[in-house]
Amino acid sequence: MKVAARLVLIAALCLGGTVAGLCSAEQERPEMTPQQRIYYFEHMLLPRWTHESEGAFPADMEKGNTSGLMRVAAEIAGREFADALQVRALPEPAGALIVFAKPTRVTECYAVAVLRDESGFRYFTLELAEEGIGEGIKSFLCEWTYKAGKLAHANLGGRSYVDEARFAADLRLIMEKTRKPAEMPEPKD
Repeated sequence: MKVAARLVLIAALCLGGTVAGLCSAEQERPEMTPQQRIYYFEHMLLPRWTHESEGAFPADMEKGNTSGLMRVAAEIAGREFADALQVRALPEPAGALIVFAKPTRVTECYAVAVLRDESGFRYFTLELAEEGIGEGIKSFLCEWTYKAGKLAHANLGGRSYVDEARFAADLRLIMEKTRKPAEMPEPKD
């Protein structure tokens, strides 16, 4: 079985109403580098859980139910990676922030956000930028969208910060700008 197919199988086994308790250590571990495993976890698995779990994964993160997340993180990316994860509920925008150990390679994440709005769920990453890419740019803010069973990556631009407080503030602005306007009531005669 190819590496990508194995990873999809692991992810499929982990989805199912809730993340907790759905993956076992006996499952076959694909042959990947540690960096590939981290990338897969942050950029493929978590966005799929966000978009495919019918709200179970985002709800678990908001409630602090992280045992399944931690177990799968350890299984895929290693115990040290999992032990460094921190999950915090976000009141505004509604959702959760998952904070990682300081990234060491480009595209690894400082943090990700699993958010909900009127249209469903959204997944954002704050990724380490390549040195020298632009004056003052330390990170990139990206969004992973989901349509017709496929993930799509949107780069929202370079950022001068790497801290979770500014990430959350930036997300509040983005969510406010992209919020669908409320339906206008019918005029009364």
